[in-house]
Amino acid sequence: MNISLLIKLEKNNFIFYFLVISWIFSLIIFYIFSSNINAGFLAEGYKFGNDTYFYLGAARDIINGNLPADKNAYSYMGFVIFLTFFKYFNIHLFFIVLFQIFLTFVSAILLFKITESLYSRLAGYFVIIFFFFYFPLQIRNFFILTDLIFINLSIISIYFLIFLNIRKLIFFIIFVVLMISFRPHGIIIIPIISFSTFIYFLFLKKYYFLILWFIINLILITPSIFLINLFINNESIIDTIVKGEIIWGYENIKKINENLIISENHKTGIFGLLTFVYDNLIYYLEIFYLKIYWFFARIRPYYSFNHNTYILIFNFILYPALLCSLFIKTKNLFGKITLISYLLIFSIAIGLSFVDWSGRFSLYIYPFIFILSSGAISKLLEKMIKKNN
Repeated sequence: MNISLLIKLEKNNFIFYFLVISWIFSLIIFYIFSSNINAGFLAEGYKFGNDTYFYLGAARDIINGNLPADKNAYSYMGFVIFLTFFKYFNIHLFFIVLFQIFLTFVSAILLFKITESLYSRLAGYFVIIFFFFYFPLQIRNFFILTDLIFINLSIISIYFLIFLNIRKLIFFIIFVVLMISFRPHGIIIIPIISFSTFIYFLFLKKYYFLILWFIINLILITPSIFLINLFINNESIIDTIVKGEIIWGYENIKKINENLIISENHKTGIFGLLTFVYDNLIYYLEIFYLKIYWFFARIRPYYSFNHNTYILIFNFILYPALLCSLFIKTKNLFGKITLISYLLIFSIAIGLSFVDWSGRFSLYIYPFIFILSSGAISKLLEKMIKKNN
């Protein structure tokens, strides 16, 4: 391997430009041949999902001078307002696709910067490869849905959190608010911030910062509980658990228990959820495990053989590397703690709620899995290169 040539190309940013051009070319290829792919034909340059009509209906209500008739729309108000702008000014929805592609490009740069700060530039290039060429994620650029914008807002928010300073604070707050407003899952960012900063201060024995941490969290606890309750109630989380639903909308792997303890205290909110879990702990641990399994596996009983095989190939690459990354030293301790906190808390949230039909919820954490896995893969490659030289 000609190391000097690679170094020269890397200094001229050739590798980065090559990956970006290849990514754009892959999007064009998908667009041209979309009619031959199960993802569907992109006749207008974009595709609707089942939820798109719900968002468009809420946007139509606002354009007509009314609040959205469906109360669930309030949990997605950021995206509804975003759509309202396009519909009110009769802007073609393909421009949303272009906006999502641009935001994905920005996120790729930020993922590179985060990964480089944790590990190396080599790891940064690996994360861009995974991010740009993981097909289930990139086809979301063409969907008029919340998913890809939410993923990109998550990446931007985490970037500002990891590199937070006074100058970046206002941007961090803006993107956290946007993240929360685009999907109810965005509320996860609050416990992630809280948990990651607590672990970091505790690890470094910054006791004065820990006192400040407790004060800030006491101030934020009431609005945080309000937002979490809104998510639990709007998504009918407790009702979903009672029904034994593992994968939303899929009946064949339901785990129904006729002997559940159900009372008035279990009706709504986070305290109702926690009380239900306490009263039905064994049952809940069983379905919690099943939800986590299907969440990370990403395969589905109703997917085609080729679809599941594609997912499994990436699972076998990413997950062993992810586990190895937990034991690899990093140049940015807070960054690593933040990423692990994101994976941990988001996974717990899924275990407390439900796994989605299409596997898209797991895409919300995949960019951060890409970072950690790329760190392990780059370390292995660096050792192999040193050994051969």
